[in-house]
Amino acid sequence: MGAQEPTTIAPAPKVSPRRPIGVRGFVVSFLALLLLFYTAYALSEDSRAVQLHLLAIARAAHFVLTPIYEVERVGTTLSGEAFSEDVGIGCDAAYPILCFAAGVLAFPSPLRAKLLGLLCGIAILEISNVIRIATLFAIGVRFPESFHLFHTQVWEGLFVLLALVLWSIWALRVLRRP
Repeated sequence: MGAQEPTTIAPAPKVSPRRPIGVRGFVVSFLALLLLFYTAYALSEDSRAVQLHLLAIARAAHFVLTPIYEVERVGTTLSGEAFSEDVGIGCDAAYPILCFAAGVLAFPSPLRAKLLGLLCGIAILEISNVIRIATLFAIGVRFPESFHLFHTQVWEGLFVLLALVLWSIWALRVLRRP
C-alpha cells in the first residue's frame, strides 16, 4: 500500500463583522441618529464651535477668491466692490454632512470602514462647501439677479445629491469587501 498524503482542511471562512440588521433596522438607526444630530446642531447654532467653523469656511473661501477677485473678509463676511456675502448658519452645509454621517454610522459595517468613510466623506463635503461659497460669491458679482436661485435652489439640491452619492459610493465599497 502506498503512503497516504496528509489531508488538509481548508480554514473556516471568516465571518463578516457586519451584523445583519435589515432595512428596517438601518432606517430606524438612521432616523434616530439624524434626529439626534439635527437636534444637537440646532441647539448649538450659537456656540463658539459653530461660529469658528463658519469663520474657517469664510477664510477658506476668501483664500480661493483672492486670486480672482478683489475681496475682503471681515469676520464671516466676504465683500467686493459690487457684492457682499455673509457666511452664516446654513452656509456650513451642516445638515447634508450630518445626514451623510448618520447614514455611515447606521450602516452595518466595521468600525474602521465607518471611520474612514466619515473622514473622507466629510473632508470632500467641506471642500465642496468652500467651492460652493466661492462660486456663490462669483455668481453674486457677475449675475446678482441669479444669486438667490443658486443659493437656495441649485447649490442646495446639488449638495444634498453630493452627500447621497458619496454615501452610496461608500456603502457599495463596504458591501464589496469580503
